Amino acid sequence: DSLYKNVERMTNLPSDISDDYQRQGLYNMVSGRNKKWIPVIKSNIQECPCLIAVGAGHLPGKEGLINLLRKEGYRVKPLDIYAK
Repeated sequence: DSLYKNVERMTNLPSDISDDYQRQGLYNMVSGRNKKWIPVIKSNIQECPCLIAVGAGHLPGKEGLINLLRKEGYRVKPLDIYAK
């Protein structure tokens, strides 16, 4: 949640820009891009095992990649890169 709030904060524009315009900016930067990636990810992972690397800001939130993939029926779990 705190990561997503930081992403929202980074995409906020000056106060003289409308809230609608700011929401559209966040959508285009994160949520919209995530939704466009889902069909690409689904297609690629059906063909072969894949590592999908994205910026951390694309993971959290109700429109984050983790949640969007879970909505599509995928099981998403963290990978311990330090496991022996």
